[in-house]
Order: sequence, then structure tokens, then C-alpha cells
Amino acid sequence: MNIPSFSKFWGLLVILGCVSAPMALGADAIPDKVGFYRYVNAEGVKVLSHSIPPEFAQGGYEILSPAGRVIKVVPPALTADDIKAAEERRALITEYEGLARRYSAPREIDAAKARQLERLEANVAITQGNINNLKRQIDILTSKAADFERANKPVSADVLGNMGKAHAERAAAEDLLVVREKERQEVIDKFDREKDLFAKGAELARTPITRNAPGAPNPSVPSPAPARTPPL
Repeated sequence: MNIPSFSKFWGLLVILGCVSAPMALGADAIPDKVGFYRYVNAEGVKVLSHSIPPEFAQGGYEILSPAGRVIKVVPPALTADDIKAAEERRALITEYEGLARRYSAPREIDAAKARQLERLEANVAITQGNINNLKRQIDILTSKAADFERANKPVSADVLGNMGKAHAERAAAEDLLVVREKERQEVIDKFDREKDLFAKGAELARTPITRNAPGAPNPSVPSPAPARTPPL
């Protein structure tokens, strides 16, 4: 009979030990092996189960290994307010990105605002100057008309015609001045808003939403199994 040597027997034990070691560790040796889900039920009590009712999964839950070790914490689903806030955040960042293609700093927004206001204020000054000139013309024509009346003479057609024309031009100029002032205020509001958006957008761009933020999809997290068994 051939009796195996001690060295061969010891080698066989080592091999068997290497093979059986992972089996001895059990399912918990696999980090992403799901054993249980832990969630809070309607009464506020923590429940440990192999499955989660969908209405409780929305409130967040923990994924545990078969040995009870927490593998992953899944945050609660986004509420309607959270979704609205996220949409507003995305819209603000999108608008900021458009501004960032035109301006590199808030001071450039101030400079652009100053340039546009300078042009508009020049237009306002011209319009105001025209109004003042027309007022003087009307005063002169009014004085001439008074001279005719003091002399008991009818006011000449030229004086009346010029006076009517001056009044019409003055009314048009005053309407234009209202438009110019409105344009000026719109420019101020526009650049003030852009400067505010630039500051807020730059801040948000430095802290973007990550894939693992609350409510964000995370494909690495196993989805809870459909409810099939009662909670433990």
C-alpha cells in the first residue's frame, strides 16, 4: 500500500483550506450582497425585511448584508418642493453659463451697464433739450399772440399755426422722454439682475448636484425587491 508522505498530506490540507476559506466567510464576504432592507413604517417604527412596500421605499431605507452590516443608505425620494428647487437651480445655472460666456467677472457687467446708460442718458439729454427749446418757442409765440390781442387785432394765421405745431412737437417730445426714461430703467434693472444672477450662478456652479445627492439616481444601489413577505 502506498502511504502518502507527510509533506503531500500537509499540502493537501493547505489547498483545502484555501478553497474552503471563502465559504466559511459566508455571503457577507460579498460586499454588495443584499440580505435585508431596513426602513421606517407608517407608525415610525424601524422594520427589517427582505422587501420594502413601495410607499415606504420613497421615505428612504438602508441596505444590509445577510450578516446585518449596512451596505448602503438610500436617501428619501425628492418631494415636489425639492424637484421645484432643483429645476430652479438648473435654470439659474443655465442662465449663469450664458452670462459667463459674455462676462468673466461682475465688474465687466458694471462696465457694460455704464456704457449703455451713457448712451441712453445722452438721448435723454437731447430729448429734454428739445422739450426746453419748444417751451421757449411756445412762450415767444404766446407773447406774439398776446400782442395781437392787445392791439385788438386777430392773431395771425402764421402765429397760430406755429403755436399749434410747437405744442404738438412738445407733446411728442415729452412722450419720447417717457420712453427714454423707461429704457434707462430697463437697462438698470437688466444689468442689476444679470449681476445678481452671475453671483448666485457662480456660487451654485462651485457646488454642483452630484449623482449621489438626495433624490438623484444612483445605479450602483440595488433596487428594493417587490413586497412579497411580511416585515420581520
